[in-house]
Amino acid sequence: MEGSTEAAATFSQVGFHAVPPSYPLSTPVTCSYTLTNAFQPNPRDWVGIFKVGWVTIKDYHTFVWVEPYLDVAGQTLVTRQAVFKEYYLPKDEIDFYQFCYIDSTGQVRGASAPFCFRQSVEQSVSNPDDDLLIVTTQEQLEESKREKTGLQRELSQIKEENGSLKKALEKEQQEVASLQGQNEQKEKERTELVKELEQMKAQHENLKQQLGEMDHFKELSTQSTNRIEMQERNAAEQGDGASTQDEVDLQNSEKDRERLSADLQRLQILAQNMDDIKKENQELLKRLSLQETLQNCPDEDLRIKLREAQEAIAEKDSVMKEKERVIALMSQEKEELARENQTLTSEVENLHDVIADLHAAPPADSSHVKPDTASPTQRQEPETPRHADNRCDSTGGFVEQEEESLVCRHCQERFPLITKQELMEHEQCHRICPFCTILCDDMEQSAFEDHVYGHEL
Repeated sequence: MEGSTEAAATFSQVGFHAVPPSYPLSTPVTCSYTLTNAFQPNPRDWVGIFKVGWVTIKDYHTFVWVEPYLDVAGQTLVTRQAVFKEYYLPKDEIDFYQFCYIDSTGQVRGASAPFCFRQSVEQSVSNPDDDLLIVTTQEQLEESKREKTGLQRELSQIKEENGSLKKALEKEQQEVASLQGQNEQKEKERTELVKELEQMKAQHENLKQQLGEMDHFKELSTQSTNRIEMQERNAAEQGDGASTQDEVDLQNSEKDRERLSADLQRLQILAQNMDDIKKENQELLKRLSLQETLQNCPDEDLRIKLREAQEAIAEKDSVMKEKERVIALMSQEKEELARENQTLTSEVENLHDVIADLHAAPPADSSHVKPDTASPTQRQEPETPRHADNRCDSTGGFVEQEEESLVCRHCQERFPLITKQELMEHEQCHRICPFCTILCDDMEQSAFEDHVYGHEL
């Protein structure tokens, strides 16, 4: 009982008066309060708005500090005011609130009657024209109508512009998304082009190595040609007394010819590889030209990489021009080697004919001239069809030679009705290892090259 009496005495030290049942919304609120002579105010006192039903002083909605005060000693009642700005006031019209005076120690020294916030009478009136009589002229009425029509027209234009701006914004957003996708795609293409450029550099190094091998094969071809010429001279000097050696030399000549043929095939393969690389380089140039738009990109690293790629392409072009010149020279040398190969083939055939004559010649007797007495020119002269058809026998008669079937030296297949030139073309169609002279028709080109390289290692 004593506690409730003390609380009532404390609450009565500050009294709020002239508190209306409601305050208008969105307007400042001023409350008046009176301090009794039993209460000594402090600068840290404050007045707050609390929702009815509050429990602690921390449940305030808003508050303001009390006004600076003068010396109130000897005064019985002192009246003060607290002003609350509309921004911090409650916005609802349902709940009730009350003012409370809180001293610096956190004690409640006074509380007001409950009140609420309502719209003012002027704000609640829906149509002020119902209560007001406006007197105007016809001209003012027409002017107001024209203004209203103009404002409506402007409003329609603004709405149309707003719609068009929204459509333009959506279109721009779609274009931005499309450009982002294109940039990502171009970045992927640029990465692929860089990889292809690295591959082209590796192919360039491989071509350098192949050119070195071509020089080696050219040297081998020259040595083979010289060896064949030397063997031919030896065959011309030795005559029929060295027929066995001629056969051995003939086999060596055939191996050299086959090796020369393999070298020609390698030259053709290298020329084809150079053509393929040239096409790839042109395709790479076309694709890089499509990336020129990326040079305007603010990415400095990207511009540097593109510049390096262009410099590498220019260097590649110069290298390719040099390769083309080398290929032209190699093609010319290949033609010369082909002609030499044809000449060597004819000479080998002549040697075949000479050896056949030496084997088919009758034993030496008093009625025939010994082969040693024949001149070297006679021994080197190839057998003509007339000689083959009308060769003399030991009795002095003529026996017509039976037409023989030609046999391929590689596949051992017989061809009864072809010429030697056709047989030679057939034999050149085979893929023969120039070192071990085995038949490699069943091998792929890469396997055949690896097989040939294996002999050189």
